[in-house]
Amino acid sequence: MSTLLTDKASIDEFVHKTDGFHDAVVSEMVMKSNRHVSRDGWLYDDLAPFNMTLVVQSQFEESHIIILHISNVTEFRFDPRFDLEFEGEAEENGIVIYLSSKANATRSVIRAAEAAYEIKSQE
Repeated sequence: MSTLLTDKASIDEFVHKTDGFHDAVVSEMVMKSNRHVSRDGWLYDDLAPFNMTLVVQSQFEESHIIILHISNVTEFRFDPRFDLEFEGEAEENGIVIYLSSKANATRSVIRAAEAAYEIKSQE
């Protein structure tokens, strides 16, 4: 079952549960969209928002696998050279996720309408 990130309290709870992605790595990213190129070479929906799933693995047993389901992504940047340090903000029209802290937002940020998460312990 997924838990929505909707406001400061839910974001703070997520950071607490996941230790802000301390000692964690992104193991998988999947982007899902309706974007495509037709047979005659025309681009369709190339600027439309998309959905993504982000899987993070942590050293900690209680939050070994963290799955983020992110809907209607309008901005996405990720620089894997930076350590993960999750921060987030709720905005009027959605959520902003800073994977490598807000200080590194020019390198790693996800702006989306909605985000939800699942945490799976090490089994």
